[in-house]
Amino acid sequence: NDGVDNDKDGWTDADDPACDDADDDDEAEPATECNDGKDSDGDGWIDTDDPDCDSALDETEDGGFSTDWQCNDSSDNDKDGLQDSLDPQCTSGFDDNEEY
Repeated sequence: NDGVDNDKDGWTDADDPACDDADDDDEAEPATECNDGKDSDGDGWIDTDDPDCDSALDETEDGGFSTDWQCNDSSDNDKDGLQDSLDPQCTSGFDDNEEY
């Protein structure tokens, strides 16, 4: 409770989801697959850009490809030779349109 955003995530003290309670002096989020800087499930999307991660606090990024989103379905939907995370029209795995 020092009034400072110690981990620079936009949240301060008790409002920071990484704080367990008012006595928690560490705002650092616990390490999870959704905040480790890696593509843990091999679908080309990292952490919160991956549809499997609703937040950086989600434990696992284990869903892989999904037909729910064009930019995470393992297909080249716009037939430009690039699929999903490699296609510049896809800015995250939540995008549902690989075309301009």
